[in-house]
This record gives sequence, structure tokens and C-alpha cells, in this order.
Amino acid sequence: MEAPHFLIKLFQPPPQPIGETILESVRRLRIQRMKLEHASIRLRERDRVLFESVVREIKANRQEKAAICANELSEVRKLGKMVSQCQLALERITLRLETIKEVTEIMADLRPALRGLRAITENLVNVMPDVAQELERVNESISDTLAVTKFSSSPEEVVPLQAKTEAGEEILKKSLLYWRIELRSSFQLPLFH
Repeated sequence: MEAPHFLIKLFQPPPQPIGETILESVRRLRIQRMKLEHASIRLRERDRVLFESVVREIKANRQEKAAICANELSEVRKLGKMVSQCQLALERITLRLETIKEVTEIMADLRPALRGLRAITENLVNVMPDVAQELERVNESISDTLAVTKFSSSPEEVVPLQAKTEAGEEILKKSLLYWRIELRSSFQLPLFH
């Protein structure tokens, strides 16, 4: 006999707050990134060994063995590139989740403020209707902003890893300039070469 649906819901634990869920997801993603980093290290070592084998076989004039090692090296490099892309994707997802967590905390802080603003507006309606009207507009504006604020989370909506955005490019340029200035000040190197 199957338990009624309402009983199943009654005894299920309540869902975790979104902040806790995000923190747990970020923790798990970091663990997976570490596993990928270990795989990447092993693949780089395998790459080195295979490359040395190719060189050794060429020196010994064993072209067929050299070709076999070279083909395997090619496959190892493909795997390395795939692992690298996965690491970047996990990093990107982690950053997005951390951003979402920050925004949800801000939104959670804004909601009580909006309720307070609404209460003040209601109190001012009879005393200062023009101020109350303006406060209502502000309240609506903030509410509308909160209602439409969303982060893309599906793979189709996220900018591909290879794609560069104009804003991202500008940040990269500024970061590079900042880094060069830091280097120059710490090593007394020319700013541009």
C-alpha cells in the first residue's frame, strides 16, 4: 500500500535555504576541480613520457614505433585539452554560483527594506501625498528590478567558454595594465616592452 502524497510531503525534510545549497554545490564543484587538476597533472606527465618516447624511437630509426607513440601522444593531448575545458567550465559555474549567492543575500536584505518603505508610504499618503507618490514609484522600481533580476543558468544562456564579451575584454586589459604596474614597481622593469 502506497502512502498518500500529503503524508510523504509531511515527513520530508524541508528544503535547504538557497545559500546553504549553493555553498554545498560550490564545495562539491571544488572537489571535482581538484580531481580534474590531478588528472591534468597525470596527463601532462604522460605527455612528457610519450614525447620522449617519440624522440627516442626517431633517434633509433624506428619510425613505426615513433608513429604509434606520436598518435597516442595526440590522443593524450586531446584528453588534456578536454580536461582543461572542464576545469574552466567548473570554475565558471563556481563563480556564477557565488555571484548568485551574493545577489540572493542582497535581495533578501532588500525585501524587508521594501516592506518598510511601503509602510512609510502608506503613512505619508494623507500627510504628504506628493512624497508618498514618489516613494511608491521608488518602491515599484525596486520591486520591478527584483522581479526581473535573474541569472542565466542553462548552458544555452551562458556565454561559451571561448567567447569573449566586450566588458570582459575591458576588464582583462585593465587587469593586465595593473599587473604590469605591479611588476614594474616590484622589479623596477619598464612598463611596456
